[in-house]
Amino acid sequence: MTAEAEEARGLIDVHSHFLTDHYVRAAITAGHEWPDGIDAWPSWDVTSHLKLMDSNAIAHSVLSISSPGIWFGDAAQSAELARHVNDEAASIAAAYPCQSQSRTLLLLRLASATRHPCGPH
Repeated sequence: MTAEAEEARGLIDVHSHFLTDHYVRAAITAGHEWPDGIDAWPSWDVTSHLKLMDSNAIAHSVLSISSPGIWFGDAAQSAELARHVNDEAASIAAAYPCQSQSRTLLLLRLASATRHPCGPH
């Protein structure tokens, strides 16, 4: 698809989740047999997501990690998991630059793993 055709479609999906095998293994190991609200971990891959976008006229997709998030009770593990999902999001954005401005948005805050100069938040 040309950039002009992509831009003409114009829909932006602001609530999409992605998963990696590493993330799912970490969540299961931490006792989360499934994400909130559904009875099994769904499979996810970028190719299928792009096909879903194409079939629904979505030009950009804002991806974030699925529930239950990255906090499993250990600050170091959460920091590693945050790096992993952010690196994966960055890789997706680099591989698919037509969707990159929205796809790279992934905000993860580790309040207990960091100290804010103005005190706790």
